[in-house]
Amino acid sequence: MNSKNNFLHWIQFTTYGVVMLAIVSFFLPVAIAATNDYQLNQIAQSNNPSITSSGWQQLVANPSNQQQHFIIDTAGQMTLIDSMDNAHVIFNLNATKKTTTEPIQLTAIALHPNFSLRDQLGYNTFYTAHIESLDQQSKVKRIQERSSGFSLTHDAVITQWKFTDASYKKVDLTTKREVLRIAVPDLSIKIQQMAFNPYKKAWNEDFGLLYIALNGQEKWQKPLYSGVILRINPAKFGLRNFTVPSNNPFSNVDSISNELYLLGGQNIKQFIWPDKNKDALLLSHYYQNKSVLTLTTGGDDWRNKAPSTVLYQTDSAIMDLLSYQGRSLPLLRNKLLLLKQTKQHWLIESISLNLAFNQGTLIERESQLVWRFPEQHVNAGSDISITSNVDGELLLINKTAGVVFQLLQE
Repeated sequence: MNSKNNFLHWIQFTTYGVVMLAIVSFFLPVAIAATNDYQLNQIAQSNNPSITSSGWQQLVANPSNQQQHFIIDTAGQMTLIDSMDNAHVIFNLNATKKTTTEPIQLTAIALHPNFSLRDQLGYNTFYTAHIESLDQQSKVKRIQERSSGFSLTHDAVITQWKFTDASYKKVDLTTKREVLRIAVPDLSIKIQQMAFNPYKKAWNEDFGLLYIALNGQEKWQKPLYSGVILRINPAKFGLRNFTVPSNNPFSNVDSISNELYLLGGQNIKQFIWPDKNKDALLLSHYYQNKSVLTLTTGGDDWRNKAPSTVLYQTDSAIMDLLSYQGRSLPLLRNKLLLLKQTKQHWLIESISLNLAFNQGTLIERESQLVWRFPEQHVNAGSDISITSNVDGELLLINKTAGVVFQLLQE
Protein backbone atom coordinates (compact mmCIF):
# COMPACT_ATOMS: atom_id res chain seq x y z
CA MET A 1 0.00 0.00 0.00
CA ASN A 2 2.84 2.35 0.91
CA SER A 3 4.53 1.50 -2.37
CA LYS A 4 1.35 2.36 -4.23
CA ASN A 5 1.04 5.69 -2.37
CA ASN A 6 4.68 6.52 -3.02
CA PHE A 7 4.19 5.78 -6.69
CA LEU A 8 1.13 8.03 -6.85
CA HIS A 9 3.05 10.81 -5.08
CA TRP A 10 5.89 10.39 -7.56
CA ILE A 11 3.46 10.63 -10.45
CA GLN A 12 1.90 13.81 -8.99
CA PHE A 13 5.31 15.38 -8.34
CA THR A 14 6.51 14.54 -11.85
CA THR A 15 3.34 15.92 -13.41
CA TYR A 16 3.66 19.13 -11.36
CA GLY A 17 7.28 19.45 -12.43
CA VAL A 18 6.44 19.01 -16.10
CA VAL A 19 3.65 21.60 -15.86
CA MET A 20 5.90 24.11 -14.09
CA LEU A 21 8.67 23.52 -16.65
CA ALA A 22 6.18 24.15 -19.45
CA ILE A 23 5.00 27.38 -17.81
CA VAL A 24 8.56 28.62 -17.31
CA SER A 25 9.45 27.64 -20.88
CA PHE A 26 6.42 29.57 -22.11
CA PHE A 27 7.24 32.78 -20.28
CA LEU A 28 11.04 32.69 -20.60
CA PRO A 29 11.11 33.74 -24.29
CA VAL A 30 8.80 36.65 -23.39
CA ALA A 31 11.21 37.85 -20.71
CA ILE A 32 14.14 37.54 -23.08
CA ALA A 33 12.25 39.34 -25.85
CA ALA A 34 11.57 42.22 -23.51
CA THR A 35 15.26 43.14 -23.49
CA ASN A 36 16.90 41.57 -26.54
CA ASP A 37 14.50 40.72 -29.35
CA TYR A 38 14.29 44.06 -31.17
CA GLN A 39 16.03 45.75 -34.06
CA LEU A 40 16.19 49.19 -35.64
CA ASN A 41 15.14 49.51 -39.27
CA GLN A 42 16.26 52.76 -40.94
CA ILE A 43 13.33 54.33 -42.80
CA ALA A 44 14.54 57.86 -43.58
CA GLN A 45 17.72 59.91 -43.69
CA SER A 46 18.77 63.40 -44.66
CA ASN A 47 22.23 63.71 -46.19
CA ASN A 48 21.85 67.46 -46.65
CA PRO A 49 24.37 69.07 -44.24
CA SER A 50 22.31 72.26 -44.00
CA ILE A 51 19.45 70.17 -42.67
CA THR A 52 21.17 67.64 -40.42
CA SER A 53 23.39 70.21 -38.73
CA SER A 54 20.61 72.64 -37.91
CA GLY A 55 19.25 70.80 -34.87
CA TRP A 56 16.08 68.78 -35.37
CA GLN A 57 13.48 69.71 -32.80
CA GLN A 58 10.40 67.58 -33.48
CA LEU A 59 9.14 65.07 -36.06
CA VAL A 60 5.49 64.39 -36.91
CA ALA A 61 4.16 61.83 -39.36
CA ASN A 62 2.00 62.95 -42.28
CA PRO A 63 -1.41 61.24 -41.85
CA SER A 64 -2.08 61.73 -45.58
CA ASN A 65 1.09 59.93 -46.73
CA GLN A 66 2.68 57.17 -44.64
CA GLN A 67 6.07 57.72 -46.29
CA GLN A 68 6.32 61.36 -45.29
CA HIS A 69 7.43 63.09 -42.11
CA PHE A 70 7.59 66.77 -41.21
CA ILE A 71 10.53 68.02 -39.14
CA ILE A 72 11.13 71.40 -37.54
CA ASP A 73 14.51 72.62 -36.31
CA THR A 74 16.11 75.30 -34.18
CA ALA A 75 17.23 77.21 -37.30
CA GLY A 76 13.61 78.09 -38.11
CA GLN A 77 13.24 75.56 -40.92
CA MET A 78 10.51 73.03 -41.63
CA THR A 79 11.63 70.03 -43.65
CA LEU A 80 9.75 67.25 -45.45
CA ILE A 81 11.42 63.82 -45.58
CA ASP A 82 9.52 61.51 -47.93
CA SER A 83 12.03 58.70 -48.56
CA MET A 84 15.61 57.67 -47.97
CA ASP A 85 17.98 60.55 -48.79
CA ASN A 86 15.10 62.74 -50.00
CA ALA A 87 14.60 65.88 -47.92
CA HIS A 88 13.02 69.20 -48.89
CA VAL A 89 13.08 72.42 -46.88
CA ILE A 90 9.45 73.54 -47.01
CA PHE A 91 10.00 76.99 -45.56
CA ASN A 92 12.45 78.97 -43.47
CA LEU A 93 11.06 81.54 -41.06
CA ASN A 94 14.37 83.38 -40.89
CA ALA A 95 14.36 83.91 -44.66
CA THR A 96 11.14 85.91 -44.37
CA LYS A 97 12.20 88.11 -41.45
CA LYS A 98 11.70 91.83 -41.79
CA THR A 99 14.31 92.76 -39.20
CA THR A 100 17.86 91.71 -38.36
CA THR A 101 17.25 90.73 -34.76
CA GLU A 102 18.34 87.35 -33.32
CA PRO A 103 17.34 84.22 -35.29
CA ILE A 104 13.89 82.69 -34.91
CA GLN A 105 13.80 79.22 -33.31
CA LEU A 106 10.99 76.79 -34.09
CA THR A 107 10.07 74.86 -30.94
CA ALA A 108 6.87 72.87 -31.65
CA ILE A 109 4.50 71.76 -34.40
CA ALA A 110 0.97 70.33 -34.45
CA LEU A 111 -1.22 69.15 -37.32
CA HIS A 112 -4.92 69.99 -37.21
CA PRO A 113 -6.99 66.84 -36.44
CA ASN A 114 -8.74 67.32 -39.83
CA PHE A 115 -5.39 67.66 -41.62
CA SER A 116 -6.06 64.75 -44.00
CA LEU A 117 -9.82 65.28 -44.45
CA ARG A 118 -10.54 67.13 -47.69
CA ASP A 119 -13.33 69.73 -47.60
CA GLN A 120 -13.23 69.82 -43.79
CA LEU A 121 -12.22 72.82 -41.68
CA GLY A 122 -8.54 72.28 -40.89
CA TYR A 123 -7.64 70.36 -44.07
CA ASN A 124 -3.90 70.72 -44.84
CA THR A 125 -3.63 73.05 -41.82
CA PHE A 126 -0.88 72.98 -39.22
CA TYR A 127 0.47 75.15 -36.41
CA THR A 128 4.01 76.07 -35.47
CA ALA A 129 5.45 77.63 -32.34
CA HIS A 130 8.60 79.72 -32.35
CA ILE A 131 10.35 82.19 -30.09
CA GLU A 132 11.60 85.59 -31.19
CA SER A 133 12.51 88.99 -29.77
CA LEU A 134 9.57 90.87 -28.28
CA ASP A 135 7.68 92.68 -31.04
CA GLN A 136 6.13 95.79 -29.57
CA GLN A 137 4.48 96.63 -32.90
CA SER A 138 2.46 93.39 -33.15
CA LYS A 139 -1.31 93.79 -32.94
CA VAL A 140 -1.91 90.10 -32.23
CA LYS A 141 -3.31 89.41 -28.74
CA ARG A 142 -0.47 88.91 -26.30
CA ILE A 143 -0.79 86.92 -23.07
CA GLN A 144 1.59 88.11 -20.37
CA GLU A 145 2.16 88.69 -16.67
CA ARG A 146 2.69 92.29 -15.60
CA SER A 147 5.24 92.94 -12.87
CA SER A 148 7.93 95.48 -12.08
CA GLY A 149 10.12 92.64 -10.83
CA PHE A 150 11.23 91.48 -14.30
CA SER A 151 11.23 92.57 -17.91
CA LEU A 152 9.67 90.72 -20.84
CA THR A 153 12.20 90.24 -23.63
CA HIS A 154 10.72 87.64 -26.03
CA ASP A 155 7.51 86.41 -27.62
CA ALA A 156 6.52 82.76 -27.93
CA VAL A 157 4.36 82.80 -31.07
CA ILE A 158 1.82 80.32 -32.44
CA THR A 159 1.15 80.58 -36.19
CA GLN A 160 -1.30 78.82 -38.49
CA TRP A 161 -0.26 77.69 -42.00
CA LYS A 162 -1.66 75.68 -44.93
CA PHE A 163 -0.12 73.58 -47.68
CA THR A 164 -0.79 74.55 -51.28
CA ASP A 165 -1.21 71.04 -52.71
CA ALA A 166 -1.11 67.32 -51.93
CA SER A 167 2.64 66.99 -52.54
CA TYR A 168 3.33 68.78 -49.22
CA LYS A 169 6.52 70.26 -50.66
CA LYS A 170 5.41 73.86 -50.38
CA VAL A 171 3.57 75.94 -47.81
CA ASP A 172 1.33 78.76 -49.02
CA LEU A 173 2.98 81.65 -47.18
CA THR A 174 -0.06 83.86 -47.85
CA THR A 175 -2.05 81.64 -45.46
CA LYS A 176 0.18 82.63 -42.52
CA ARG A 177 -1.97 83.73 -39.57
CA GLU A 178 -0.66 84.47 -36.10
CA VAL A 179 -2.92 82.93 -33.49
CA LEU A 180 -1.43 84.33 -30.28
CA ARG A 181 1.72 85.61 -28.62
CA ILE A 182 2.95 84.86 -25.12
CA ALA A 183 5.42 87.40 -23.73
CA VAL A 184 8.20 85.66 -21.75
CA PRO A 185 11.12 86.89 -19.60
CA ASP A 186 13.88 85.03 -21.48
CA LEU A 187 14.67 82.27 -23.98
CA SER A 188 14.50 79.54 -21.33
CA ILE A 189 10.69 79.80 -21.25
CA LYS A 190 9.26 78.57 -24.53
CA ILE A 191 6.46 76.47 -25.98
CA GLN A 192 7.66 72.89 -25.56
CA GLN A 193 4.70 71.15 -27.18
CA MET A 194 1.35 71.71 -28.87
CA ALA A 195 -1.22 68.97 -29.44
CA PHE A 196 -4.86 68.23 -30.14
CA ASN A 197 -6.52 65.35 -28.29
CA PRO A 198 -6.22 62.55 -30.88
CA TYR A 199 -9.25 60.71 -29.49
CA LYS A 200 -11.76 63.52 -29.96
CA LYS A 201 -14.09 63.36 -32.96
CA ALA A 202 -15.71 66.19 -34.92
CA TRP A 203 -19.05 65.64 -33.15
CA ASN A 204 -17.47 66.05 -29.68
CA GLU A 205 -18.07 69.44 -28.10
CA ASP A 206 -14.38 69.94 -27.29
CA PHE A 207 -13.04 68.78 -30.67
CA GLY A 208 -10.32 71.02 -32.12
CA LEU A 209 -9.00 72.41 -28.82
CA LEU A 210 -5.26 73.07 -28.85
CA TYR A 211 -3.25 72.27 -25.72
CA ILE A 212 -0.01 74.23 -25.32
CA ALA A 213 2.83 73.43 -22.90
CA LEU A 214 4.84 76.49 -21.81
CA ASN A 215 7.69 75.36 -19.62
CA GLY A 216 8.74 77.31 -16.53
CA GLN A 217 11.00 77.25 -13.53
CA GLU A 218 10.49 76.98 -9.79
CA LYS A 219 11.80 80.54 -9.34
CA TRP A 220 8.93 82.01 -11.39
CA GLN A 221 5.94 82.22 -9.06
CA LYS A 222 3.91 84.28 -11.51
CA PRO A 223 1.20 81.91 -12.83
CA LEU A 224 2.04 82.13 -16.55
CA TYR A 225 5.74 81.38 -16.07
CA SER A 226 5.41 78.63 -13.46
CA GLY A 227 5.15 75.79 -15.98
CA VAL A 228 1.68 75.72 -17.54
CA ILE A 229 -0.67 74.08 -20.01
CA LEU A 230 -2.90 76.46 -21.96
CA ARG A 231 -6.05 75.37 -23.76
CA ILE A 232 -7.62 77.36 -26.61
CA ASN A 233 -9.63 76.96 -29.78
CA PRO A 234 -7.18 78.28 -32.43
CA ALA A 235 -9.86 78.82 -35.10
CA LYS A 236 -10.53 82.43 -36.05
CA PHE A 237 -13.88 83.68 -34.74
CA GLY A 238 -14.97 87.09 -36.04
CA LEU A 239 -12.24 89.56 -35.11
CA ARG A 240 -10.70 87.18 -32.60
CA ASN A 241 -7.72 85.04 -33.64
CA PHE A 242 -8.68 82.36 -31.11
CA THR A 243 -11.29 81.70 -28.44
CA VAL A 244 -11.15 80.35 -24.90
CA PRO A 245 -13.37 77.38 -23.98
CA SER A 246 -16.04 78.41 -21.47
CA ASN A 247 -15.17 75.42 -19.28
CA ASN A 248 -11.50 76.31 -18.86
CA PRO A 249 -10.86 75.84 -15.12
CA PHE A 250 -9.53 79.35 -14.33
CA SER A 251 -12.06 81.35 -16.34
CA ASN A 252 -13.45 82.99 -13.19
CA VAL A 253 -10.12 83.68 -11.47
CA ASP A 254 -9.07 87.29 -12.04
CA SER A 255 -5.39 86.76 -11.20
CA ILE A 256 -4.95 83.88 -13.70
CA SER A 257 -5.27 84.10 -17.49
CA ASN A 258 -8.42 82.43 -18.83
CA GLU A 259 -6.33 80.44 -21.30
CA LEU A 260 -4.58 78.44 -18.55
CA TYR A 261 -5.55 74.79 -17.97
CA LEU A 262 -3.06 74.07 -15.18
CA LEU A 263 -0.08 75.82 -13.61
CA GLY A 264 2.89 75.29 -11.30
CA GLY A 265 4.25 72.32 -13.26
CA GLN A 266 7.75 73.88 -13.37
CA ASN A 267 9.78 72.42 -16.25
CA ILE A 268 7.09 70.76 -18.38
CA LYS A 269 8.69 68.57 -21.03
CA GLN A 270 5.74 66.71 -22.58
CA PHE A 271 2.13 65.62 -22.21
CA ILE A 272 -0.01 62.84 -23.69
CA TRP A 273 -3.53 61.44 -23.37
CA PRO A 274 -2.89 57.96 -21.95
CA ASP A 275 -6.51 56.73 -22.06
CA LYS A 276 -8.84 57.30 -25.00
CA ASN A 277 -11.85 57.01 -22.71
CA LYS A 278 -10.77 59.74 -20.29
CA ASP A 279 -9.80 63.40 -20.62
CA ALA A 280 -6.92 63.15 -18.15
CA LEU A 281 -3.51 64.35 -19.33
CA LEU A 282 -0.28 62.64 -18.32
CA LEU A 283 2.51 65.19 -17.84
CA SER A 284 6.21 64.50 -17.95
CA HIS A 285 7.84 67.32 -16.00
CA TYR A 286 10.88 68.10 -13.89
CA TYR A 287 9.40 69.08 -10.55
CA GLN A 288 11.42 69.85 -7.40
CA ASN A 289 14.57 68.14 -8.72
CA LYS A 290 12.85 64.93 -9.85
CA SER A 291 11.52 63.66 -13.17
CA VAL A 292 7.82 63.08 -12.52
CA LEU A 293 4.86 61.64 -14.44
CA THR A 294 1.63 63.18 -13.16
CA LEU A 295 -2.01 62.77 -14.13
CA THR A 296 -4.25 65.84 -14.27
CA THR A 297 -7.76 66.69 -15.37
CA GLY A 298 -7.01 70.41 -15.33
CA GLY A 299 -7.47 73.09 -12.72
CA ASP A 300 -4.34 72.14 -10.74
CA ASP A 301 -2.01 74.73 -9.19
CA TRP A 302 1.21 73.08 -8.03
CA ARG A 303 3.09 76.25 -7.10
CA ASN A 304 2.63 75.71 -3.36
CA LYS A 305 1.25 72.18 -3.22
CA ALA A 306 2.91 69.16 -4.84
CA PRO A 307 0.85 66.96 -7.21
CA SER A 308 -1.13 64.20 -5.48
CA THR A 309 -1.59 62.04 -8.60
CA VAL A 310 1.99 61.02 -9.35
CA LEU A 311 2.24 57.87 -11.48
CA TYR A 312 6.03 57.61 -11.49
CA GLN A 313 9.09 59.54 -10.36
CA THR A 314 12.82 59.07 -10.76
CA ASP A 315 16.09 60.88 -10.14
CA SER A 316 17.20 60.21 -13.74
CA ALA A 317 15.89 62.34 -16.61
CA ILE A 318 12.96 61.13 -18.71
CA MET A 319 13.99 62.31 -22.16
CA ASP A 320 10.81 61.33 -24.01
CA LEU A 321 7.44 59.70 -23.45
CA LEU A 322 5.16 57.61 -25.66
CA SER A 323 2.01 55.52 -25.25
CA TYR A 324 2.55 52.63 -27.68
CA GLN A 325 -0.59 51.77 -29.69
CA GLY A 326 0.98 49.91 -32.62
CA ARG A 327 0.83 46.20 -33.41
CA SER A 328 4.38 45.34 -34.52
CA LEU A 329 5.59 45.10 -30.90
CA PRO A 330 2.83 43.08 -29.15
CA LEU A 331 4.62 42.94 -25.79
CA LEU A 332 4.63 46.73 -25.61
CA ARG A 333 1.06 47.43 -26.71
CA ASN A 334 -0.76 49.81 -24.35
CA LYS A 335 2.45 50.30 -22.37
CA LEU A 336 3.89 53.69 -21.50
CA LEU A 337 7.41 53.90 -22.94
CA LEU A 338 10.12 56.07 -21.36
CA LEU A 339 13.27 57.11 -23.18
CA LYS A 340 16.24 57.41 -20.82
CA GLN A 341 20.00 57.79 -21.06
CA THR A 342 22.84 56.37 -18.98
CA LYS A 343 26.54 57.19 -19.31
CA GLN A 344 26.95 54.27 -21.72
CA HIS A 345 23.60 53.71 -23.40
CA TRP A 346 20.27 55.04 -24.52
CA LEU A 347 17.46 52.75 -23.39
CA ILE A 348 13.69 52.32 -23.29
CA GLU A 349 11.77 51.38 -20.16
CA SER A 350 8.06 50.59 -19.87
CA ILE A 351 5.29 51.20 -17.35
CA SER A 352 1.84 49.61 -17.19
CA LEU A 353 -0.94 51.96 -18.28
CA ASN A 354 -3.60 50.29 -16.14
CA LEU A 355 -4.07 53.58 -14.31
CA ALA A 356 -6.76 52.97 -11.65
CA PHE A 357 -7.25 56.73 -11.37
CA ASN A 358 -9.82 56.86 -8.55
CA GLN A 359 -10.64 59.71 -6.19
CA GLY A 360 -7.38 61.53 -6.81
CA THR A 361 -5.09 58.69 -5.72
CA LEU A 362 -2.70 56.53 -7.71
CA ILE A 363 -0.40 53.61 -7.04
CA GLU A 364 3.07 54.56 -8.25
CA ARG A 365 4.47 52.25 -10.91
CA GLU A 366 7.94 50.79 -11.33
CA SER A 367 9.55 50.87 -14.75
CA GLN A 368 10.99 47.81 -16.49
CA LEU A 369 13.82 47.72 -18.99
CA VAL A 370 12.66 47.03 -22.54
CA TRP A 371 15.78 47.48 -24.67
CA ARG A 372 19.20 49.12 -24.82
CA PHE A 373 19.90 50.69 -28.19
CA PRO A 374 22.98 49.22 -29.90
CA GLU A 375 25.99 51.51 -29.92
CA GLN A 376 26.48 51.20 -33.69
CA HIS A 377 23.13 52.89 -34.34
CA VAL A 378 22.84 55.24 -31.38
CA ASN A 379 25.91 56.15 -29.36
CA ALA A 380 25.69 57.71 -25.91
CA GLY A 381 26.57 61.16 -27.29
CA SER A 382 23.66 61.25 -29.76
CA ASP A 383 20.64 63.49 -29.35
CA ILE A 384 17.59 61.27 -29.89
CA SER A 385 13.84 61.23 -29.34
CA ILE A 386 10.93 58.83 -29.91
CA THR A 387 7.57 59.32 -31.57
CA SER A 388 5.03 57.24 -33.51
CA ASN A 389 3.93 57.02 -37.13
CA VAL A 390 0.33 57.14 -38.38
CA ASP A 391 -0.11 53.46 -37.44
CA GLY A 392 1.11 54.02 -33.90
CA GLU A 393 4.43 52.25 -34.50
CA LEU A 394 7.51 53.36 -32.58
CA LEU A 395 9.98 55.64 -34.37
CA LEU A 396 13.40 56.66 -33.12
CA ILE A 397 14.87 59.95 -34.37
CA ASN A 398 18.63 60.36 -34.20
CA LYS A 399 18.79 64.14 -34.44
CA THR A 400 22.58 64.18 -34.47
CA ALA A 401 22.85 61.98 -37.56
CA GLY A 402 19.61 63.08 -39.25
CA VAL A 403 18.26 59.51 -39.35
CA VAL A 404 14.83 58.03 -38.58
CA PHE A 405 14.44 54.38 -37.49
CA GLN A 406 11.46 52.16 -36.76
CA LEU A 407 11.73 49.70 -33.88
CA LEU A 408 10.78 46.18 -35.00
CA GLN A 409 10.63 42.80 -33.31
CA GLU A 410 12.94 40.20 -34.79
